[in-house]
Amino acid sequence: MDLQSRHDSGASVLASTGRIVSVFAGGLAVGVGTFFGQGSLPALLSQALANSGASWSVATFLLVAFLVAAGPWSSAIAGILAMVGMVLGYYGTATIVLGTSGGRWMIIWLLVALVAGPVFGLAGYWWRVRRPGFEIAGIALLGGVYLEEAGRILLSGPQDYPFQGPGWLALVIGVGIPLLLGRSWRNRGIALVAALPVALLIHFVLMVLLPG
Repeated sequence: MDLQSRHDSGASVLASTGRIVSVFAGGLAVGVGTFFGQGSLPALLSQALANSGASWSVATFLLVAFLVAAGPWSSAIAGILAMVGMVLGYYGTATIVLGTSGGRWMIIWLLVALVAGPVFGLAGYWWRVRRPGFEIAGIALLGGVYLEEAGRILLSGPQDYPFQGPGWLALVIGVGIPLLLGRSWRNRGIALVAALPVALLIHFVLMVLLPG
């Protein structure tokens, strides 16, 4: 390997490391932001955005899409780091501000991060590089996570969710994501239809991972 090749290789490693660190730092910032957002945003936005696991999925998608998108493996790992950063940022802030540890729930959300992180990291990568077929799947995943949340709130009824507003907002976002991120009307339509079974699959996974 000549000197120029070594220089290029070293620069590539530094760039990749910088992107990974940026994604983790971004995850930490999102975690801190959602903690404070729960107490400072209006009730509707607090419940629909700051107190929503779907918002972490969107943040992971966007962080990987715009800061990494260097390959499927890198994007999957970056997705894990982004979501782990969100969990640590949220529960770390709660420990500092409230003096309470995350305990069992922090462990549960770290487990969720290990499962959902690579999924939404890959979804962000597929969308960014416009990979045929996979791009639509990535958009459907993102829309599906909000449609799942909308269905869980609205179909459970006021006895479980007295404030139904976040459910309606999640429905609007879930429908809006394929329309906004799709790059053609064909892709938008397919992604929107595909988001429905994706929502059912996400609901099943959450039932397994999250107690109660």
